[in-house]
Amino acid sequence: MNLAFRALKVYLRLAIVAILVAGVALVFYMNRANEVRFWFFWVRDESQPVNVVWLMIGTGAGAVAGCWTLVLAWRVFRDWRELSRLREVEAREKVYRTREAELDARERRLGEAAGRPTDADRPDGADSADGTDGEEENSDDPGETPGEGAHDGNENATN
Repeated sequence: MNLAFRALKVYLRLAIVAILVAGVALVFYMNRANEVRFWFFWVRDESQPVNVVWLMIGTGAGAVAGCWTLVLAWRVFRDWRELSRLREVEAREKVYRTREAELDARERRLGEAAGRPTDADRPDGADSADGTDGEEENSDDPGETPGEGAHDGNENATN
């Protein structure tokens, strides 16, 4: 059903476009013998008549060029806004990195003054917050120490 509905929409659009093209062609055909005299700054002589069809074609081309220019200007404005936002984000990140470096330096100085190692001095995987040095226990019983009756998954193994 969805495919049939989509096909119906496509055919309706095609019919609308065909009707519009036929309407424009009919207007051109009916005005093919009409002429007009007009003034357009210094570009043309007002005394010479111009076929109305050429005037309509020129007006349509001018309208299309104007719309294209507006779309282009809108895209440039949008890109300019995005660029300014990216510059703001970059400036914030630079301030953040500077503050982070200052805090790391301050922590390092305080750690050296207290005589304890800082996070920057510890090896990877070490965690000073809970007092461990990064090793995990393999024991099922919280009372057992590592290596003292730790469960290895094989119940029948003898040591």
